[in-house]
Amino acid sequence: QMGTAGAVGTGISALLAFLILPIALRNVRINTVAEDHRGRLDRTLMAALDLSFTRRGRAGVLMGTLLIAIVSVVGMRRLALYHDPLTWMPKGHVLRESFLDIDKHMGGVAQMTMLVETHNEKGLNDPELLKSLYAMGEEIAAYVYPKDGQLLVTHQGGFLALIESTYHAMMPGTDVKVLFDNSQILGSVLGGLRASNDPRLHRYVTEDFKTAQLQFRIRWRDASAYEAFSKHTQAAIDKHIGTRAIISPTGVVYTLASSIAVLIGNLVTSFGIALAMITVLLMMVFRSVRWGLV
Repeated sequence: QMGTAGAVGTGISALLAFLILPIALRNVRINTVAEDHRGRLDRTLMAALDLSFTRRGRAGVLMGTLLIAIVSVVGMRRLALYHDPLTWMPKGHVLRESFLDIDKHMGGVAQMTMLVETHNEKGLNDPELLKSLYAMGEEIAAYVYPKDGQLLVTHQGGFLALIESTYHAMMPGTDVKVLFDNSQILGSVLGGLRASNDPRLHRYVTEDFKTAQLQFRIRWRDASAYEAFSKHTQAAIDKHIGTRAIISPTGVVYTLASSIAVLIGNLVTSFGIALAMITVLLMMVFRSVRWGLV
């Protein structure tokens, strides 16, 4: 919006200049300056103008323009967007510092929630689907942020975590991988969980066992980190779940990641509007469509 407003403002300023400047300059006497008394700026502009009158000068201008275009393209490819709402607050601000302290000592303040919707008769009573959900969660949790080499996911919660805690209560000291590798044990744990009428169960799964919630606690990073992480998450969903269930990720992570995509789209739109406005203005100044496009 700022870029669009800037482009429109440029057009309005040019329009006012075309309308007001002729009136304002109507009675203003403009004195010409002799060539010997020209300033440095005038001499520089005249020297640049003289380049256009020789073949060698025009070739130099075209080569310089091409070089600037190449440098611009290379620079655009290296451009990285940084979006972190915490930086909006000054360093030392109590809210910013408390936010970072909690993130450091409690393993993250960002979160991602997944809504798992099944569309078969077994629903979440299907051991094979639960195995796939567990494998998906492990792959998501294995993501390492390249810039600092740390795991972004520090804790998993929700329906699967409740199954794991029930399993540890029933069989203390047993590796949780045994649970998801054995369909019979998994079925027994599910039966025991439903029979226990644990109040936490209703937080994470519907009564018909068709829809459940998975949670991930994640370290706080800028939005570009979450953009790569969201792609990794989607790849894990496609790999392990496919079409057997509908999984909808949401939460702070996806909010920040989506803001980057929206920001890039807005920048492209703003640049396009500004380019169109400036092109029209150049056409009006040079009184030529061709020179305005050039």
